[in-house]
Amino acid sequence: MEKRLKRVRGLVINKYPYRESSDVVVLFTAEYGKIKAVAKGRRRPGSRLGAALENFCLSEIVLYLSRDRELQIVKEAQLLDPHAELARNYRFLLGASYISELLERATEVFSPNRALLELALTSLKLIPESDDLKKLLAAFLLKALSHLGHMPVLDRCTVCKSREKLLYFSVEKGGVLCENCWKSAEDSIMLGSKGISEFQRILKLPINKLNRFKAETDVLFDLLLKFARYHLEIPDLFARKVDI
Repeated sequence: MEKRLKRVRGLVINKYPYRESSDVVVLFTAEYGKIKAVAKGRRRPGSRLGAALENFCLSEIVLYLSRDRELQIVKEAQLLDPHAELARNYRFLLGASYISELLERATEVFSPNRALLELALTSLKLIPESDDLKKLLAAFLLKALSHLGHMPVLDRCTVCKSREKLLYFSVEKGGVLCENCWKSAEDSIMLGSKGISEFQRILKLPINKLNRFKAETDVLFDLLLKFARYHLEIPDLFARKVDI
């Protein structure tokens, strides 16, 4: 069994107790994507692994890494960014938990996705500054779906491919429908040209520029949540979250 010492840059997206004093930490890393690793003795008083492996921390971590085993082993960890402002407010922590849950549940181990990691890190930074947390999370969801290969079709009818009179959206069909095809989907919902353009603008705008436009946040977020659950095949995604 090949085992190598590797240094990675990773975001802690979850952790849970393991045996008497250790933790399993779930990391989303630039180099290897999602990794699960044992942090031995992390819960002992004075452990050097304590602060660097808290949820939502970005850290540089040295691992004994082997693709042949389910759990890697943390050798050392150095904190790079604790995202400390998230702890100021319960809603901030709740927003961050949406981001971490998507990373954990919608990705496979050893499947790098640098764009998704950078999107998550930028979104975590923006949470304390956001005047509309649901709008930020809707944008994160839409952009994350794109990075995961499940972007909704927004520029043409998913049935007839027309680019004219796009007024409806269907989760089941995977995107927008024109006025002639909307009845082909039982779940089609009328968004109108304004609603469709809001989807398109969110996708095009950098996530740190969202304050430039106003959107029907509740509708967009709810539709994207349904879309993510359906197309990622995770029907209980965010099911335990309190409404933000």
